[in-house]
Amino acid sequence: IGSIDFGDGLTFENDKALCFGDSYVLNTGLGNEFTFKWYKNDQLIPNEVSASLTVTETGTYKVEANFGDTECSIESSVLIEFYTNLNDVVKNPEKIIVCDDSENIDLTIRENGMLDGISGNYVFKYYPTLIDLQNGSNLITNPTNFSITGPTTVFVKVETSGENSCHAVKELVIEFLPVPTPVSFDNRVVCDGFILPALPVGQKYFSESGGNGTEYTAGQKLGKGEYQIYVYASNKECF
Repeated sequence: IGSIDFGDGLTFENDKALCFGDSYVLNTGLGNEFTFKWYKNDQLIPNEVSASLTVTETGTYKVEANFGDTECSIESSVLIEFYTNLNDVVKNPEKIIVCDDSENIDLTIRENGMLDGISGNYVFKYYPTLIDLQNGSNLITNPTNFSITGPTTVFVKVETSGENSCHAVKELVIEFLPVPTPVSFDNRVVCDGFILPALPVGQKYFSESGGNGTEYTAGQKLGKGEYQIYVYASNKECF
């Protein structure tokens, strides 16, 4: 009386899982001489009695097809899996903060954080505008060495690696911070010590450049000797 073949299913394991919001038609290919019962996870689906079934949720689907008034019947089952809404699963990236003297940055440094707690293989694509992302144009081909001249927002497409290429869209904000200018002092020659003057907020004295060596405090008196003092200016990110 025939047979029903739904194939190997659409699953994560075979990289054919369907995207959130998609649908899929299971078709028995049998004629109206059969009567049908459809099941999802072994539970009868009410009012589904046709030769095909449209599915929109993950589950194991089974059909029982009975031939006419006889006791002859055939059945088949298949696992269909769907991704959850990736926009809800993929995390929003933390903004990238760079100093305003930067020329190139690595856009990919937020990828691991976006996938925190998520299993599977994903592909990241970067675009300068949302319209470019939607049209698949002007792909940023050098995301690890992206040229930048000021604050901007880059749009990230996070795609599954499977056959159906489901995706999420996220905004990656790049924020510029000014490089602070440290207070400058002329060389001093004194006879009886020197009291370090007050500095603006975020600036400190050190015995070596780059905020290294011994730290001195404003108001501290330096005794006899020769000192090379550096003023280190920082806004936590840039110096």
